[in-house]
Amino acid sequence: MVFRFCSRLKWLRGHAGGVRCGIGIAAGSGAYGIISVNRSHVSCDVATDRSGALRVVVVGGGVVGASAAYSLARRGYGVTVVDTMDPFRSSWGETRIARLLQETPLMLTLMRRALVLWRQLEDDAGKPEQLLKRVGAMEIGLPDELKNTIEIFQGGGVQYELFHSAEELATRWPQIRLGDGQGAVYNEDGFVVLAEKCLESLMDQAVRHGACWKMGHSLVSCDTKSKVLTTEEGEKLEYDRLVLCCGPWTNQALQRCDLAQLPLVVSCEQQTYFKPLPGQESKYDWNSCPIILSADRSPGGDVYAIPHVVNGVSGIKVSVHREGNLMDNDEHPIPAGTKITVPHHDHSKIHEFVQECDEWMASKAQRWVRNHLPGVCPDILHYCRCRYTNVAEDDGNFVVGPHPHRDDVILACAFNGEGFKFATAVGEMAADFALGLPPQVPEAVEPFKPARLIR
Repeated sequence: MVFRFCSRLKWLRGHAGGVRCGIGIAAGSGAYGIISVNRSHVSCDVATDRSGALRVVVVGGGVVGASAAYSLARRGYGVTVVDTMDPFRSSWGETRIARLLQETPLMLTLMRRALVLWRQLEDDAGKPEQLLKRVGAMEIGLPDELKNTIEIFQGGGVQYELFHSAEELATRWPQIRLGDGQGAVYNEDGFVVLAEKCLESLMDQAVRHGACWKMGHSLVSCDTKSKVLTTEEGEKLEYDRLVLCCGPWTNQALQRCDLAQLPLVVSCEQQTYFKPLPGQESKYDWNSCPIILSADRSPGGDVYAIPHVVNGVSGIKVSVHREGNLMDNDEHPIPAGTKITVPHHDHSKIHEFVQECDEWMASKAQRWVRNHLPGVCPDILHYCRCRYTNVAEDDGNFVVGPHPHRDDVILACAFNGEGFKFATAVGEMAADFALGLPPQVPEAVEPFKPARLIR
């Protein structure tokens, strides 16, 4: 498999040697910090006192942590981000999906807020419409499988187009084939999200507004009573609010904070890419092809396709969703007694992150390509493995809000493989909780609260 991993370091290299500095609050000092950057980490050196400032430490510099830091810093609050390695370790890769095509009214509302904030980021970064490209989103399935999407669209006032047959769809998109009895629902507000560029922009803008970024700093322990976090380097960071955006490492971080863990389970997922046949390439790029989602929820049937990014990674991404093996190890512990109802077809556990190709998931993606993309070769061009963090007793909701045992520790995690698209809204929500402000999407507070998972 061939991926352009070198771009992971572009943000660091572009700021190497202190070329770019920002002004932020150094956690533990109540003071301004001048940020100097090198390839391994960002350090904050104390400069000028600002007594009485709210000190916020965000642990985890992926897309949600970066969004929380951006939201806090943009509002003038001091924030320090602590991240073990570069933040692309979890929130990495070329593309994600953003779409109004959602399964619940709540997620539709949250998506609308996230899109507003993504556009705000583009404007702040001077990159209008350069981080998200509108390509449209389509769901295909049998009539009964499409009912929920149509009801959500109608209830939310979303405009859509309905295609009742393969012949009808072929007049618009001949490169997409429907199965027997299938139809399609299409909405123009589907976006290819340029993931690495989004994360780089979030980091850039958070720093520009005053955030302090510490890379290569590991959380070793945290005394939540005295509010002191200790890093692997022995640095002690005092805080007033702690925001944990640790993704698959959430329970490990909670252990180190001596806080109750959540019933979460991490799965080892897989992305696969396929090559269009000669002469068909332009039909499957983002200028011609929408995002495609399968409404089939049978094992291996939940598939997504992201069109090829022109001048990007070769091939069209077609992968099964939430079907990877579940992990249980020191990095990703599953608390004893956790009930698991996630949709994955196999609930058996593995104890190491697997980098080899999963043949079962690969075969399901290949079958889908054969059935629905006649101009694409069904042989896998390349693949990669990734992690999802799932609510073990699946209720379709995220985890965002105060820890039930410490209201000054805010959690933002367990996005069930759907987090990137919502990151700006979720990061804002975590920031609002840290500041004691009502979230912009108040209807998400109860469904997302961590306390629902700890009985």
